[in-house]
Amino acid sequence: MTATGTEPAGAAPRRGRWWLVLPLVAVLLAIGAGALVLRDSGRQSSTSGVQSATVTSGGDALDAVEVTSDAPTARSLDELVGASDLVVEAAVVSSAEGRWFGDGDAAILSRLVTLQVRQVLVGSTSTASTILVEEEGWTADGTPLVVDGLAAAAEGDRGVWFLVDGGDPDVGAYVVVSAQGRYLLSDGGLVGASGGDPLVSVLSSMTAAELREAVVQAGGSSPDGA
Repeated sequence: MTATGTEPAGAAPRRGRWWLVLPLVAVLLAIGAGALVLRDSGRQSSTSGVQSATVTSGGDALDAVEVTSDAPTARSLDELVGASDLVVEAAVVSSAEGRWFGDGDAAILSRLVTLQVRQVLVGSTSTASTILVEEEGWTADGTPLVVDGLAAAAEGDRGVWFLVDGGDPDVGAYVVVSAQGRYLLSDGGLVGASGGDPLVSVLSSMTAAELREAVVQAGGSSPDGA
């Protein structure tokens, strides 16, 4: 999930915004002798730790390629909230193929996820009842992508999403701020990205109610039910 830390000259700094996320994460994959790049992002991101994996999504075991990106990581919940335009508790109502980035074997197909917003924790109270989130989907041969330990959510999953504007008004989608930015509700509590990130471990150890309260306090506003 790729970002740049620069702001236009003379621009007023946004609250807590220490990186800006591009419309879709730029992931560089080593696949055999070739490389896979999201050229539309405007930059290349070096990665390491590329490996085959098996993940579970929607009850089905899927062969996936697991990659790491150069996305900056937040050191605290305050930083994570400050980097987000919108934080919502929501449920996945549908998931579909999106658009292609790159060409040929180096292409990536995005995934478009529709969320039913249950509660706005940080951000505009005028947020629509459903929002679109664009994320990494599949390689050119249809292999699912797992970036920085964050696998795709399945229809019916409910959780907390930390989002930024994707920057493309034609698509109108948000993107997850980083792999630290999604926590799904399960019988055992909250589930974040795998990989042992310290902040993900802390937030995943909370109950859903504790995370909601902590996010609202970090955002300095009252939650808005949807």
